[in-house]
Amino acid sequence: MGNCCMTPSVQSEKKQGKHKSNPFATDNGSNHASRNGKNKSYVLDNPTGHEIEQTYELGRELGRGEFGVTFLCTDKSSGEKFACKSISKNKLRTRVDIEDVRREVEIM
Repeated sequence: MGNCCMTPSVQSEKKQGKHKSNPFATDNGSNHASRNGKNKSYVLDNPTGHEIEQTYELGRELGRGEFGVTFLCTDKSSGEKFACKSISKNKLRTRVDIEDVRREVEIM
């Protein structure tokens, strides 16, 4: 699954110097052949989560929901803060779950 970014409604304090691994660094997305030739299932038609760590620095966890975890992230070039949501494809068990996530992404 790809990720979505949006500006938080409340400014958060600066990150405390801990470096977190990128939960968005996994392959995501409709059926496309992977490096080993197998098809991968994609939830979004145009996933954007590739190499997100080059643009954003992930911060602390902001919250958890039914399908994923939301993190504070900061644009490395501008310093602007966003909320980045990582959605676990393993928790998307039905077509309705997938459509709910697609609808949420469209809204953002």
